[in-house]
Amino acid sequence: MVCSRFRGKISENSEQVGGIIMPDQSIYRAGSGNFAPAEIGDNRRGVGRATMEEEIDLRQYLQVLRRWVWLILGCTVVAALAAFIVSSQLPPVYSASATLLVRLAPSSGTNEYTAILTSERLATTYSQMVTGRSVLEEVIRQMGLPETVERLVERVKVEVLRNTQLIRVSVEDTDPARAADIANTIAAVFVKQTQAIQQSRYADSLASLQAQMDELARLIQETQIELERLGEPR
Repeated sequence: MVCSRFRGKISENSEQVGGIIMPDQSIYRAGSGNFAPAEIGDNRRGVGRATMEEEIDLRQYLQVLRRWVWLILGCTVVAALAAFIVSSQLPPVYSASATLLVRLAPSSGTNEYTAILTSERLATTYSQMVTGRSVLEEVIRQMGLPETVERLVERVKVEVLRNTQLIRVSVEDTDPARAADIANTIAAVFVKQTQAIQQSRYADSLASLQAQMDELARLIQETQIELERLGEPR
């Protein structure tokens, strides 16, 4: 700690705190015999010093940037050239798509709006079934593709067109003709399997209905026999 000694008077407004006399922010001016308010300039000096430090830091950043700018640009150019060379050596990938229309079978008890709404919901369900294992396995078998179901499903994209009854099946391949063949085969196999499922359901329903009709015919015949017995004279 550095202490400076000065000569002066203590203002009448001075207070004594803890045995130490604290003057009221007044400084004695030598030769005048009066006290003058103290001038506070520390805050201004601090603000100016902080501004200068910020300017110095900014200049340092600019100097570092100027020093390494060519290296940054060089790395960017090299990375762009490397990406171009690698992409040019890769074989091109083509995409082909097939579109399916989902339509509910007409029914006398269903209006047109309900049928369309049901078909849209059914399209969402079918979109999850297009890339099923049974469909893709049959596609691989028919086309003789040298790949597994897991590899093929990675190249197949299925989407439902918004607010429609359409399902789009897209396939990516390095051969455009093969991509189209796979997309069309997936659509054909899916339609065939879906029809087979529906026919199986209809067959089951028909068999159940036929069994009920046979049971009803048997009951009618038994009732007629019983009525004939009741009508015979005793």
